[in-house]
Amino acid sequence: MGKPLVWLALTGSVLGSVLSDAEVTTSRPSQDTPVETLGLLLIVTAGIVLTIQIWRLWLRGKFLEKSKTMLRQVGGISLSAVLAISVVGVVGVQGQSIRLAIDGEEKSRYEASVKLAAAELKEVNDKKAAAADDLAIAEAQKKSAAEDEKKKAAEAKNAEKKAEEDAKTQVKIDEANKLAQTEAEKANAFKDSKNIKNGGFTDKQIKTMVLFSKLMYSYVDAYAGYVVGNATIATVQFGCAKLEESYPIVNQVSSTSPYYEDLLDRAKDYYYEAKSTCSHAFKKNRIDEIEESATYAANAKGFFDRILKEIKK
Repeated sequence: MGKPLVWLALTGSVLGSVLSDAEVTTSRPSQDTPVETLGLLLIVTAGIVLTIQIWRLWLRGKFLEKSKTMLRQVGGISLSAVLAISVVGVVGVQGQSIRLAIDGEEKSRYEASVKLAAAELKEVNDKKAAAADDLAIAEAQKKSAAEDEKKKAAEAKNAEKKAEEDAKTQVKIDEANKLAQTEAEKANAFKDSKNIKNGGFTDKQIKTMVLFSKLMYSYVDAYAGYVVGNATIATVQFGCAKLEESYPIVNQVSSTSPYYEDLLDRAKDYYYEAKSTCSHAFKKNRIDEIEESATYAANAKGFFDRILKEIKK
C-alpha cells in the first residue's frame, strides 16, 4: 500500500505541474483558472503524501531505531519534507516542459512573463542606481558645502587676522606720526624760542651772565700771564677760588626759551668742569691740570658771549 501511494504522489505532482501556470512571478499577478488552482492543489497534496511515505517507508526506522525521542522524530520528519519537496520540484520541471510543449499560449505567456520580470528587475536596478547616484550627488554636495563653509571660515579668520594686523600697523603709524609731529612741534618751538625777547632772561640775569663772561676771561688771562711769566701761580689760584665762590649763582640763572636754556646748560657744564678741575689741581699740586681748567673756562665764556650776542639781535 505504501509504494503505490508514492507512485500516485509522483504522478499527481507531474499532473499538477502540467495544470499549473508556468509564468514567472511579477508585480502583475497571473489570473489563476480553476484548472491551475487544481494543479497547485495536486502539487501540494503530492508533497504531503510523499513526505509521509518517505518517513514511513525509509526514515522512521533509521531515526527511531535506537531512541524514540521527540527531537529525533521532528528531525526525521523535517528531512522527509525536504526530500519530498526536492523530488516534487524535479518532477514538476518535467511537467512544466510538457505543458509548454502542448500549450502554445502558455509558452507565449511564459515568455512574456520572463520579459516582464526582466523589465521589472531592470527598472528596480535602475531605481537603485538612480538612488545611489542621487545619494552620491547629495554626499558630494554636502562635502562641497562643508568645504565651502570651511573655506569661508578660514577666509573670515584670515580677514579678521589681517584686520587686526592692519589695525595694529595703523596704530603704530599713528603713534609714529604723532611722535614725529610732537618732535616737529618741539623742534619748531625750540626754533621759535630763539626769537623770545631778551632770550627769556631777566635784565638781572643778563647782567649776571656778563659778569660770568668777565670772570671766565679774568681766569683765562691769569693763566696766560702765568704761562708767559707776567703773573704768579697765586694769581691763578685766586682766580680759581673766585670760580668756586661764584658757581652757586650761575645755577640761579635760567631762561624761558628752550633754545637759550640749551646754550646756558652748556655754559654751566663747562663752568663746572673749569672750577672742579682747577680745584683738584691745586689740592693735589698738579699744575698741569690748570691748562685743562683754563680751556673749560674759555669754552664757558664762549657760550656766555654767544647768548649775550644773540639776545641783542
